[in-house]
Amino acid sequence: MANGPWYAVPANIWAAIIKQFKKSGAVFWGDIALDDEDLKIFQIDRTIDLTQHSNERLGHNTGGFGEHGMSKKRGALYQLIDRIRRFGSGTQRAMFKQAMRHWEKYTCVTFIERSDEESYIVFTYRPCGCCSYVGRRGNGPQAISIGKNCDKFGIVVHELGHVIGFWHEHTRPDRDDHVTIIRENIQPGQEYNFLKMEPGEVNSLGEPYDFDSIMHYARNTFSRGMFLDTILPSRDDNGIRPAIGQRTRLSKGDIAQARKLYRCPACGETLQESTGNFSSPGFPNGYPSYTHCIWRISVTPGEKVRVLVDTKIYVLIDPEEL
Repeated sequence: MANGPWYAVPANIWAAIIKQFKKSGAVFWGDIALDDEDLKIFQIDRTIDLTQHSNERLGHNTGGFGEHGMSKKRGALYQLIDRIRRFGSGTQRAMFKQAMRHWEKYTCVTFIERSDEESYIVFTYRPCGCCSYVGRRGNGPQAISIGKNCDKFGIVVHELGHVIGFWHEHTRPDRDDHVTIIRENIQPGQEYNFLKMEPGEVNSLGEPYDFDSIMHYARNTFSRGMFLDTILPSRDDNGIRPAIGQRTRLSKGDIAQARKLYRCPACGETLQESTGNFSSPGFPNGYPSYTHCIWRISVTPGEKVRVLVDTKIYVLIDPEEL
């Protein structure tokens, strides 16, 4: 793909974008939903320059909104879930929760079932099929559409990544240093899914390009044929092309960037299994100074938690209290 800026959109591709918006209920980059305000931005001109617009509506490739759209409380997430009990089969609902627990396990993001909060996410089905907005929209419910053949763990984790604030990895401004876009293999009308963002529009928080990201397209995404590559990863130092497009679990890069974005503690995790263990960083050599860790234990209501301490407990006592 050419290295030109993404706002220099050829007329035929721009026409395809608008046509696809009208057809699929405003979906950009395959599974990113756009609202009316987004469409106003994108439809200003067929050769738009998004750098002239506020970053308020723009997120990160594999990060998310800046401080504007993020809770100031460490570890807090604006998202609240609703209607899970009323959408899909019992198996599907369990899988949705499993995908949320996956994010919770490796980051400080927490999904809380809605009570009377104004802003929350709703699992539903829309004409776009599998799609969600990037980052928090606010002012009411925000849909995350899980359509036919989308009700798979990795895909839901991916869509939740958009909700948390992630764009697709291959749209990073530095992507041409890591992958090659093979335009002749892209399905006609789908070229806009491979447009590249500008440095001023996104922030990857210092994290390197992540081939393993759950937000990365596969080699044949939107291909004219199953065995034709649309994205070709560059070879590594050993001459191997890394795999891309996995939908199995969060990558180390996904986790690192989400933890930076939400200002997670330096260490800690959520224990979700029936048994497990945790220890302070550097154990048994003592707790590093000025290190903040939060360990969480997630259980089903009604279950009991038992914590066993199998080493010495060090307690700091104020001498004045002796």
